[in-house]
Amino acid sequence: MLYTNLSGAGLLKNASSSMLASELPSMTPKAGSANSSSTRRPPIMKLSTLAFAAALLMPAAASAQEILHFEGVKTAGGDKVGTAATGAYQASRAPFNTKFDIYCVDYDHFATSVWTARELSFADATGANLLQAQRQLGTEKSWGLAELRAAAWLSTQFATNPVGLGAADDNWDTIHGAIWSMFSNNASVNQSAMLTMAASAVSAHGGEATWDDYALLVDNQTFAANYSNTMVLNQAFITHDPGTTIRVVPEPATYAMMGFGLLSLGFVRRRKALKA
Repeated sequence: MLYTNLSGAGLLKNASSSMLASELPSMTPKAGSANSSSTRRPPIMKLSTLAFAAALLMPAAASAQEILHFEGVKTAGGDKVGTAATGAYQASRAPFNTKFDIYCVDYDHFATSVWTARELSFADATGANLLQAQRQLGTEKSWGLAELRAAAWLSTQFATNPVGLGAADDNWDTIHGAIWSMFSNNASVNQSAMLTMAASAVSAHGGEATWDDYALLVDNQTFAANYSNTMVLNQAFITHDPGTTIRVVPEPATYAMMGFGLLSLGFVRRRKALKA
């Protein structure tokens, strides 16, 4: 998986801006020059150079697509909802030697051992990529940014309610049921205590931007051009990831445009140097 920091992209953008600025004067005939008509570049060459340079200024597509391994339940013994385990699960990303916590928010799908996911910020999941998020989580329930934030807060409550000893109730079924109830109509996760806890979490924490440090992991199939609701999707999860905004994977077409733009600017500068 290729990761690139946006600060690096910013440096490239600044560098390309400087190169573009240095070329612009040469595209304008100098007033009073006797041979300005002979050195003037054809309009099409000017436009091409500007187009290629503009491609360099385009931001990389922020499609955090990656292969993940499902590593199972983090803490065994928590109360279950039906046959579903509750609490934190774990996953790993390449090179698959470090695990990180994930929390299931999707009661209506199943987890597979390996899947390709897209990591979305909560803002994207309720904005630019709302369609994909709805394909994953459905539209049975009316959910949005407040519910995602509430789910993130609820995920922290497992730690404050340790797994009970023996028959002791650890309340994990109600906590995780509350998370699932915000996105599913399944009767198992729409019990009174779960719905009450979910409503309270939305009211108290749905407006808190601090929970935007979490991200939503959806199945990459939700982005398919030929998407169909008959596709079998992997479960969706949330995870605490303050670095969501810097793990960016540019699309191949973006790399091609950037490379072509750099080559074109280099060619223009070389021609200018030879003429000088």
